[in-house]
Amino acid sequence: LVRAGGWSSDVVVHATRELERRTHALIREFVEQKDIDVLDPEILKKQLTKQVSEMALLLGLELDILHIQSIEPLDKRITEAMQRREADRILEETEKASQQARVTAEIARIKADTEIADREHSLRLKKLELLEKEQAREAALAEARVREEQKRRLMQIETESREMELLKSHPEMILLSPQLAQLAESSQQLRNARTVVNLQGNDGSAVGFIQELLQDVLKRLQKSETKES
Repeated sequence: LVRAGGWSSDVVVHATRELERRTHALIREFVEQKDIDVLDPEILKKQLTKQVSEMALLLGLELDILHIQSIEPLDKRITEAMQRREADRILEETEKASQQARVTAEIARIKADTEIADREHSLRLKKLELLEKEQAREAALAEARVREEQKRRLMQIETESREMELLKSHPEMILLSPQLAQLAESSQQLRNARTVVNLQGNDGSAVGFIQELLQDVLKRLQKSETKES
């Protein structure tokens, strides 16, 4: 202090007041260059520490520590406006976060519904494919059964036709037919049984044909006996 301006009883007070005045000027300059919403105590502290320390040395003082608790406007109306603005900002951010959460949830729901619908569609397609294969298999089996039945009937008709032709050519073979053999076997199994063959029935053509065959057989047998005698 002596080197800076001499010594007096109130020199320390004057130096301190001067440092305070200059510090306020620096703070005012800093605040005027910044928007009130972006003012931060830590940024202001970093800005002032070096400058205030240099000014303190020029005034013969030594700065021990510089501490800034908060930055608040002197006008209460400005403070209230800032608080309302901050509350609106928080409310807006909350609403945005809530809306984003709803949008995210809706997107997730739509995605899940789409996946479920796709899986159900794939399952229905597989069921239809299996049903078509089953129907095709059943149709093939039915067609095969029809062909086999047709074959069997054709073979039966051919067999019956050959038997009829054979009986027409050799009427005596009717005695060897399975029906007469069954009648004979049945009559032999029963004691004192009489086998009665009724050649009259509802089917006149078939019965007449059998009668003619039997008569033809008897005639041939009689002719053969006559020749032998």
